[in-house]
Amino acid sequence: ELTCRDWSSDVCSSDLRQTLDAYAQATELLADGMTLREAMRLLLSPDQTLGNEGIDTEVTFGDWLAEVARKLANPALARAVAPAPGFLAVLRPYQQLGLNWLAFLDSLGLGACLADDMGLGKTIQVLAFLSTRRGRVAAPSLLVVPASLLGNWQEEIQRFLPGLNTLVAHASAIGKQARDGIAAETLRGRDLVITTYAMIQRADWLRETAWDYIILDEAKAIKNPGARQTRAAKQLAGHNRLVLTGTPVENRIDDLWSLFDFVNPGLLGTATQFRATAKRLQTDSTGYARLR
Repeated sequence: ELTCRDWSSDVCSSDLRQTLDAYAQATELLADGMTLREAMRLLLSPDQTLGNEGIDTEVTFGDWLAEVARKLANPALARAVAPAPGFLAVLRPYQQLGLNWLAFLDSLGLGACLADDMGLGKTIQVLAFLSTRRGRVAAPSLLVVPASLLGNWQEEIQRFLPGLNTLVAHASAIGKQARDGIAAETLRGRDLVITTYAMIQRADWLRETAWDYIILDEAKAIKNPGARQTRAAKQLAGHNRLVLTGTPVENRIDDLWSLFDFVNPGLLGTATQFRATAKRLQTDSTGYARLR
């Protein structure tokens, strides 16, 4: 909707032209098929996508998207999901909410950042989620961890989901094969491959394989978008992405951008756009609420 305040000037003609340009851009996006992630991007920052200088272009929720946004803001509204048989833990109420939320985001094709504090069971929630995907997908998921956590993950899997068919792609487990590559028939039937941040930089086959989920533990490892291991992680190909970290913002709010550039590329705009937005948050009373 465009309202001209001064019909006697050329301003209205200019406003109308720019608004029609924005409409044409929106029409083109819709004709090509807009993903939910792209729609959320428009709703978060329409001025950076369709607007023009001096023009207010507003993008509003439709009924379905409004309901999606309501559930995203309140995970308790997501449909309850039961772990599959063979999952041996009893989830605490907040862990069950976490499982429901992961499944809800998966149904929308959105990646997730699970940021419960250390000790609250991020590993258990991920294993519960992986239990629900067994038998539903042909490709294994890839879990990337610091080398110091390889043993911990194997112990947790053995304790809570022993039926998960797991392969550790690391020299400590399979020697130089971890670097040289694992045959497709060896991966067939696996549910999960576990490797390290160092390995995804060295082993081409990890970046050339199509995975189900790509899961990063201690995801602060990719908080620097220019780091080699961050670039390697973003080259991994998969159906969807999930990161685990107790400190999504460790030193700077920019840390958050790098995580979301991995899980939902484009949702927070470019790094330059996000930095400009972050500066405005300090003076905009609704800024942090909108970012949340």
